[in-house]
Amino acid sequence: MRKVKVIVNTLEGEAGRIAFKDVGCANAFIMVMNREALKTNQLNWKIEVELVLQEEDSRKILKLFYKVNENNDDSPIQDELIRSYIQTKNEMQEEKDLQKIKELEELIKKYKSIIRELIPNIL
Repeated sequence: MRKVKVIVNTLEGEAGRIAFKDVGCANAFIMVMNREALKTNQLNWKIEVELVLQEEDSRKILKLFYKVNENNDDSPIQDELIRSYIQTKNEMQEEKDLQKIKELEELIKKYKSIIRELIPNIL
């Protein structure tokens, strides 16, 4: 499961925090915030998005910074969140794969030494 935290900051400091159950809900909130910022000319907001991944015992947080005054075209951030999610998931899988390879190499060494000890006894 994924959980998305959105933090809205202004020049004066943190304005609020809200958590969403998925990326789509957070994306809708960000788009509404963009529209509001354009209507009220408050382009000093910075929206920070944290995507929390829970994969087995691993937990990684990705942070994306979205500034309303840099991008006023209502473009969604969902694609970027999904790309980051996939990238992090792939990195986590690579780490698991490398660990598995190391474990298998150690087992091979162990079995080779056992076989070397057994061969003279068999002959």
